[in-house]
Amino acid sequence: MTSFGLTGCDEERPLLNSERIQHRFGSYGVEIVRSGPGIRVSNLYSEDASRRTCRTLAITEFVQPVDARVDAVHASILAGGSIGSSLRDAGWEVHKRLTYIGEIPLTDPQSELARLMHVSVPRSLAIHSYDVSVSRSGDHIDYASIVEIHHPEYLDVQQLRAIYGTSADEARPLRLPGDPLRL
Repeated sequence: MTSFGLTGCDEERPLLNSERIQHRFGSYGVEIVRSGPGIRVSNLYSEDASRRTCRTLAITEFVQPVDARVDAVHASILAGGSIGSSLRDAGWEVHKRLTYIGEIPLTDPQSELARLMHVSVPRSLAIHSYDVSVSRSGDHIDYASIVEIHHPEYLDVQQLRAIYGTSADEARPLRLPGDPLRL
């Protein structure tokens, strides 16, 4: 498994997804598509004059119960804040442990995912998953497991492997919590 950390002072750290979308498409926003106890489905989008385009659909399962040491930042994340940048801005070092890189089929033209991404079907979409933990002053907290599905004009499997490495490919079966957007 590949692990890497993100800190506020580490100039060589990998870009956060929000930063990568902003850099590539010139804008970035996050919209909460669904939220419930322990889960959040988010549309990480770029926007032009005419529409929003989902660049990453992020399905997040939060470790339950949420550790009290991250309660304040967790509340801002549930309200729509970007997970990585919110945790980092609150002074936490963010660690991601890659668990999967692959593709999934998008076959239903009526699916919410096809609508959010403005793509024709059938097609394959790049997907990866990772576990998020945070640390600060000797404290270490497991925070969430995240599955990200990417727009084909944003990231493909080869680009994910270049960013995150290849050690996680099919390392464990990919598990999507429920069927949040009828793929």
